[in-house]
Amino acid sequence: MEHREQQEAGGGEPLDAGAEVHRRKVAEARALLAREFSIEAAFVGVPKLSRILGIAPSTIYGYMRRKEFFIPYRMFNTMAMVSLDDIAEWLVSDGSVVPAGRSPRVELPPEKPAVSEAEKARMRYDQRVREIEEDRRRSRGPR
Repeated sequence: MEHREQQEAGGGEPLDAGAEVHRRKVAEARALLAREFSIEAAFVGVPKLSRILGIAPSTIYGYMRRKEFFIPYRMFNTMAMVSLDDIAEWLVSDGSVVPAGRSPRVELPPEKPAVSEAEKARMRYDQRVREIEEDRRRSRGPR
């Protein structure tokens, strides 16, 4: 009888205790997200995802454009959508619990290397040249 209780319905193979705990955590996270953020659909758009993660929509779109976003997403026409199941899976994947009302810990990819001093000097030079050219055009008056 005990072996039967550990079997998946219809699968016939014993459940791994760790997998069962993980599955239960994902289900709880999914229910919490649905309740706390009034999610009624299987997919979440970027504006609502922004509120869930505590990240600005423009930041999320930027990571998606660079294909560096840390949760799988799908494009529906021109709208990026994330599965509620994928969000829940991501929330529990590192083993930490995210308290209600707090944003999960987000590890962002490293930023681009800083601009060298030579590049900064070149940029300042180019900007000054543009300013001088604009002043010259204005001093000539309308033609």
